[in-house]
Amino acid sequence: MLEHARLSYAAPPQSLYLTESEMTALPVDRVAFGGHGERYELLAGRGITWQRRELRRVRFWLERVNQGRPECPSVFAFPNGTHDSLTVAVTTEGGFDAVFSVVPWQPGQFAHRWALRRSCIPNRATAVQELADGKEVRL
Repeated sequence: MLEHARLSYAAPPQSLYLTESEMTALPVDRVAFGGHGERYELLAGRGITWQRRELRRVRFWLERVNQGRPECPSVFAFPNGTHDSLTVAVTTEGGFDAVFSVVPWQPGQFAHRWALRRSCIPNRATAVQELADGKEVRL
């Protein structure tokens, strides 16, 4: 039995992540990329200068990897879904078309453990105020 298990063993891949050249080689008519941060650090609670620099780096990278991809929006997902009103304002100011966040559902008897509620904050002037007012922001 042990010998059979050794024979059927497949080595894990060298990396679970694509390199930038592997990413850009994916079909341009089917795949587009969004940003998640250069360092995957939480933006909320950081200073405005730090946030602007982080988001600018992400935007430049996205422009490079999405080059030649038709009608590719510039989107960003908040690391760990964490954001505050300043982070939303800086992301909007940074020119992203939309930003996304995920929040776990409240635990309950019938709740799926990994179900996530997704929210999108579109880049429009009123979205920042709506979020600051505690309203649910929709496209």
